[in-house]
Amino acid sequence: METVPADGLVHDVRSALHPREQRELASLPASARAGAFARCWSRKEAVLKATGVALTRGAAEPYVGTALDPAQVSGLRLDDVLLTDGHVAAVAVGVARPADRAQVARTPVSATAAIRRDSTRSR
Repeated sequence: METVPADGLVHDVRSALHPREQRELASLPASARAGAFARCWSRKEAVLKATGVALTRGAAEPYVGTALDPAQVSGLRLDDVLLTDGHVAAVAVGVARPADRAQVARTPVSATAAIRRDSTRSR
């Protein structure tokens, strides 16, 4: 969850974003920049945490967008979370690729049951 920042912070930090996100922010009226930046930053944090990358490589990648709808990010479902005024949040969840889904479909039921039994023993 992020608090919508002051305009000065948006100006100072926006250069760390993806170049397309920087252009999007620059094209907005000043009154809309802080909210768009907060959406973008919360999405970026959600994606980076979901992938385990964190901010070790900076905040430029991946592109998540500043618009009302988040950009698509490969391998993830990215959604904004509605909060009270002045706060924004986003959630990123990994999605199975078609090859992964096919593998799960081919897994025999007995193997799945064996995995469950083994996992309960370790508790």
